[in-house]
Amino acid sequence: MAVTQLSDADIAGMLRRVYNAFENNIFPVVTRLLAQIEKAMPKSRYRIKWGGENAYFPVTIGQPGGLYSSPGGALPPSTMALERQAQETVKQLYVRRQVAGLAIVGTQSREAAFKSLATKIVREASVASKLGMQRMLHGDSRGIIDLVLTTGTTTAVVYRPYGITGSGQGGLTLEPGQTYQIIDPGTATARTVTGGPGNNRVTLASYTSTGDNATLAFGAGESVAGMTAADIVSLATAASTAYSATAGLTSSQAGEINGLTNIINRGASSTYYSLHGVSSATAGNQLWDGVRMVAVTDTPNQNPSEDDIFTLSQKILGRSGYDPTERPADFLLVTTPGLVRSLAQSVVGQRRLAQEVELKFGYKGVQIAGMPAIADYWCPSGTIYVLHLPSLFKINAKDFGYVMYNGAGPWRWVDGYDSYETSWGMYCQTGTVNRTAHGMITGYTDDSRFTHVV
Repeated sequence: MAVTQLSDADIAGMLRRVYNAFENNIFPVVTRLLAQIEKAMPKSRYRIKWGGENAYFPVTIGQPGGLYSSPGGALPPSTMALERQAQETVKQLYVRRQVAGLAIVGTQSREAAFKSLATKIVREASVASKLGMQRMLHGDSRGIIDLVLTTGTTTAVVYRPYGITGSGQGGLTLEPGQTYQIIDPGTATARTVTGGPGNNRVTLASYTSTGDNATLAFGAGESVAGMTAADIVSLATAASTAYSATAGLTSSQAGEINGLTNIINRGASSTYYSLHGVSSATAGNQLWDGVRMVAVTDTPNQNPSEDDIFTLSQKILGRSGYDPTERPADFLLVTTPGLVRSLAQSVVGQRRLAQEVELKFGYKGVQIAGMPAIADYWCPSGTIYVLHLPSLFKINAKDFGYVMYNGAGPWRWVDGYDSYETSWGMYCQTGTVNRTAHGMITGYTDDSRFTHVV
């Protein structure tokens, strides 16, 4: 008797798909810097509150002098240390999700899905906000994602995350599926896009990495005209109509929060002289500035050492009066995973082990020069920050939550479609009450790329 042969196609209809009740998120959610700043706030001496327009706070930037000698008993003239009124506005940050009505119905029962769609959307929105904030904390408030290196029309090669030279992989800050504008830095206007979602926006379909360059592939049928090298890549919404070439202005396209690049004044750039409405370029305000060192110029060599961190600590002490060696728990060293490894290796020969320290929210760090050091892969390559946590602030005018008005509810019907949408928002800002309490070293050799970019 002949044997009946059954193919995979023949039995496919008899098989049942089995969905396991777990979800594994591949993308790493690592927000160490954000966590340490948020956790430090309750213990901070500074409570910066927003009152509907701007948040104002005084800063003393002059030396409190005035001690004179007079053998005849003559009183000296009255003097006061220079004070300035600093101010800051909040930034409006949003996450939005849309979903078809059929998808909501289809995921309500356990038989149809192992997790309700609403639960999944809410969790992803929360993670998106944290990762976005973590990225912004390393930027300069202008929302620069990358710079254009070479151009095409349906593709482009980009590099320099945050617009910083040598800052690492071009794909570090890219988000496939999002909409961007390519900005002409000379005119601060977006390049013309054909076939995009409107307002000269282009959709990033995907990207591929080669070294520290990333080749962008735009959405089907989308093209960008007139791109040139050094154009700015920036996230954009349908309402993104202007871009500011000056950091910190409320008219900046992305309207992002202040980041360490402009808070510490990376590169002593004139772009970052002004912070919170006080400019270090103004006579008498020279002290309103971060402490900076450059590898090789201010250190013995291109590789980091604990002695470099001690030197930076002493410079911070001399400028601000805060001593990292006296109160190391008030400070945080932030750098890339590659430089954390280099620093840890540099102290292993002096100590049996590179000591671990417990950080907030369950994170751990390595102790360098007495301070906890964390590895943050969003950090620009070759950079080490030493931050005085009590001098940093985060204004929370509105904590992350649903965008609702007058009891309308968090879910809204998309007009003309069997679909719904929900949005989350937060009104916040970051900054410092004392720029001199923070320092950075840039320009180290940092060839390791321990990031999500492949």
